[in-house]
Amino acid sequence: MNKKFLFISYLGLMLMFLAGCSGEDSEPETDVRFEVLDRSQTVPGEGFQNGAELIHDEDMLSTSAETSGVDIDPEDINFEEELLFEVSITENGCGFSLTSIENDDGLLKFMFDLTPVASGEADPDDVVCTEVATPAVFYVKTESVDFHNLDVYGSEMKYE
Repeated sequence: MNKKFLFISYLGLMLMFLAGCSGEDSEPETDVRFEVLDRSQTVPGEGFQNGAELIHDEDMLSTSAETSGVDIDPEDINFEEELLFEVSITENGCGFSLTSIENDDGLLKFMFDLTPVASGEADPDDVVCTEVATPAVFYVKTESVDFHNLDVYGSEMKYE
């Protein structure tokens, strides 16, 4: 019985030691938790460019929502603890999906991929594709994160 107890104790200590060692060698987490609250294609076409804007408060959200026609309840965002971004991107004919947001030492990178239908991973009836590229605006809520620049799908936009 004592040998079994010692073996289990030794095994437990080894597992704790290995878990501690593996944490030092791993890279820091760079993904930012996010949620796409809504998206709109009702945007002014003239002068449209890829980029992102931080929405600071309910007044900015109301103005933006009125312009784009999205339906976002300001109660869904805690402006003290979360960030809300208006991310503009010109989509191809089948659109894009926001797949991740990476924090690269203060540079937030909004990473988009083709929608599943465009890459052949979904039923074509699930997504409506157009012949031409169209501008779109995504409203993205994230956890609070310190950043100094934004990068939206190669837009070279810099946040000041």
